[in-house]
Amino acid sequence: MSTESDSDPWKDAEPEILRLGKFLDSFYKESDRGAILMAGSVLDEVLSSMLQAFFIDTPESKKLLSDFNAPLGTFSSRILAAYAMGLIEQQEYIEVEAIRKIRNLFGHSWDGIDFDTPKVKGQIDKLPFEDQEPRARLNHTVANLMGDWLWRERLVCNERRDFKEWSHKGGFGRKLPNN
Repeated sequence: MSTESDSDPWKDAEPEILRLGKFLDSFYKESDRGAILMAGSVLDEVLSSMLQAFFIDTPESKKLLSDFNAPLGTFSSRILAAYAMGLIEQQEYIEVEAIRKIRNLFGHSWDGIDFDTPKVKGQIDKLPFEDQEPRARLNHTVANLMGDWLWRERLVCNERRDFKEWSHKGGFGRKLPNN
């Protein structure tokens, strides 16, 4: 006897695949403006999670990302930090920077902006898939970044920083705080 769960092709899918599918289902239906704003938002969220997974697990680490005026509270600062720490690759950095700039152009202009606007086109030209139309280039780049970064978020947990005693200190009776 077959049950509904037996016929569900997604029942054994990894959570990253389910999350990517849910995002892309919504993303592809968006207008150009909605798509770039949504892409910026979700990529920012994944970068924040990736950084949090990498940092020492302390309240101070969380404050870096989400406190009022947090040093890593912006999309731009998270991109820079993730790149500087080796959490994203150089090509990913170039792509997400272009997406961030396009997001800002769309977010700060309410009229007369599209993928053919010169400033937007200049950023689109930094994305791969040169043989495709601008929206398709954005779609494919965002899908690739999301897929890679959702998996990377899991892998980064294995690289989480931890407190350490530095060998040059020689101990001198100092102990690390217990958290």
